[in-house]
Amino acid sequence: GSVVTLTLSVTLASAQVGSIINVSGVSVAGYDGSFPITSVTGTTIQYSNSVTGLAASSGGSVALPSFCSYLPDFVATTQNTTVFVANYGAEAGSNCSQASTDSVSLLNVATTSMTNVAYLTPGAHPVSLTETPNGQNLYVVNQGNNTVVNLSPTDLTTIATIPVGNTPVWAVARSDNQRVYVLNQGDGTLLPIDVPSNTVLTSQTNLSVGVGANFILYDPNLNRLYVTNPVTSTVYVYSTTGGVDASGTANDTPLLLSTIVMT
Repeated sequence: GSVVTLTLSVTLASAQVGSIINVSGVSVAGYDGSFPITSVTGTTIQYSNSVTGLAASSGGSVALPSFCSYLPDFVATTQNTTVFVANYGAEAGSNCSQASTDSVSLLNVATTSMTNVAYLTPGAHPVSLTETPNGQNLYVVNQGNNTVVNLSPTDLTTIATIPVGNTPVWAVARSDNQRVYVLNQGDGTLLPIDVPSNTVLTSQTNLSVGVGANFILYDPNLNRLYVTNPVTSTVYVYSTTGGVDASGTANDTPLLLSTIVMT
């Protein structure tokens, strides 16, 4: 019938039911190709082949195609033709040719296909993205190494890598393209990033939102930030401007307007 039984010289440890096996170099025509595995027992592998009535043969070789798990977890865009996908990624995946799949992919909306992938530092584990409205900066929040990476939305090349606080979880961009705000869940801080210099601005304003804070909403109409913390049942309301630096000089950082306890 359509079931082919292979007897291998050695066990193919990574072979599993449902995966694809590549067969090549068999002298009888009809064996070579890529087929889904239906059974694996030691050195015996069975697969489904649409060609029936094949004569028995020996020789040839088999291999498993490279397969990598990318684990997409976030999408963002300010454009009409492109969507950016954050891939949480995996390291040293079984039968994967990549050391790490922590990455950002560029999705072409017209063709619904990935046209570019930017690989990040192994273990970066991106969890959130925000693009400035002018389409010139794509900020990637990396929970694995506590950084934010600024990529060029055009070709996904790295513009800057910015260290932030413990366990960053979310980011939003201000409508004037001058600020990005990063929320650190692990230490409960809200950090303002100056986009032109890609540096974190210091502030005397109370930017502590408590460990466990998990989300920012930016309101472009009132220029406000709303930060939620489910651990403390609190919503923090900030103006995006009005704050001062460590010396007391105004530096366009957030200013706390209200702390709302939801209990």
